[in-house]
Amino acid sequence: EFDDIWPLQLISIRDEDQMGILYRLLRKLPHIIRFYLDNFIFPVTCEHKSLKLSASGQDLGSSIIWGRRLGFSGTPSDMLPREMGECQFEPGSDGKVVHYLTDPTVVTTQHLAAGWSPTSVLDAVATGGYTALIDTGALITGLSNLEVAQYLLRAKGMPKKFR
Repeated sequence: EFDDIWPLQLISIRDEDQMGILYRLLRKLPHIIRFYLDNFIFPVTCEHKSLKLSASGQDLGSSIIWGRRLGFSGTPSDMLPREMGECQFEPGSDGKVVHYLTDPTVVTTQHLAAGWSPTSVLDAVATGGYTALIDTGALITGLSNLEVAQYLLRAKGMPKKFR
């Protein structure tokens, strides 16, 4: 079926037989899929807006947007909207956090050499046998989440099970 592929200038998009053969031939090629997504699907479904709507926990938990709030979710802290009163922490929560963050069987630390860079941190993660990277100090700067993932997937020493 694919032995006699026509020269590009002879292909007619109105010819259903030609289109069917080309579809079966090209449908699983990553570059074709990427082109189709980038040019037809993403522009319609992921429109970029020049203005973005954003809200902080203060905005969402206060009466600015809603008159009645039935719950509030977020990182436990005392930075709640004034209207909500003081945060009611679960008894023992602070102690549990401190316990786990200081338990050497759960948490390890890595001292960085002078002159470290975001990519040197990623290289250490890739070769260190880690299964998670939690960048609480925001050390990985100048890279998007996608770029960090791509860098780690290409890094020498990254275990094959993660590639």
